[in-house]
Formats: sequence, C-alpha cells, structure tokens
Amino acid sequence: MPIAVHVFGGTMGESIVVEFPDGTCGVIDCHTQSGTNLEKNPVCCFLSQRRIKQLDFVCLTHPHDDHFSGLQ
Repeated sequence: MPIAVHVFGGTMGESIVVEFPDGTCGVIDCHTQSGTNLEKNPVCCFLSQRRIKQLDFVCLTHPHDDHFSGLQ
C-alpha cells in the first residue's frame, strides 16, 4: 500500500491526514468550522469512518487558529 494523503478544506485553513504503509497515521494541521461539534470536523469524521483510534503524530505548521482549531 502506498502512502495515502487526504486533504480537507483549503479555502481558509486545512487539514491533512497521512496514512503510511505500516498502518501509522498522523494529522498535519486540523481546521474545523466548529471546534465543539465533532460531527462537523472533517478529520474526526474521516478517522471515525476508517476506525482509526490513535494518531502517531500531529504536526502544526504554524500557530494560527485556521490550522489548529480542530485539534480540541
């Protein structure tokens, strides 16, 4: 299995989920429109659908809320 990269958003803030061939998974930035409603967080929904319960890494590219608001 190759590395899989899933990009969410992009107009204002974005989220990237990276899945590696060995099964490890991580998130680069994590933007959401609603920090309190997990059902509106595209990364949480994606991870839930894939039954991913653990992240091996989280990377924030810079400290603006349009890049970290969904990490709560």
